[in-house]
Amino acid sequence: MDATLEANSRWTIDIVNENDLVDLLPLLRAWSTLHGGRLAVMNDLYVDENYRGQDIADLFIAEYARRGREHSALCLTWHTSVDNKRAQAVYERNGGVKSTRWLDYSKPR
Repeated sequence: MDATLEANSRWTIDIVNENDLVDLLPLLRAWSTLHGGRLAVMNDLYVDENYRGQDIADLFIAEYARRGREHSALCLTWHTSVDNKRAQAVYERNGGVKSTRWLDYSKPR
């Protein structure tokens, strides 16, 4: 795995297999008043269909959790679609816990 640090608030990890980019995942750092401290926020986790089932998502999650701890983040947090059961299984297998306390809202432009 080739890990790179990019800019001052965004990290990326590239996984390359024989010059083929398998995935690129950005991680943001944020402050949360709800959690009372720093968070590591995983905005996107997408693995090319040709590489699924090879535990690549597990590698990403483990690496970003490690980076979050390295930068004193209280936790690694992310969102996924309520109907994306495959992703939810990956997240739960990696220790992710669904929020029973908070709902997400957004307002279109």
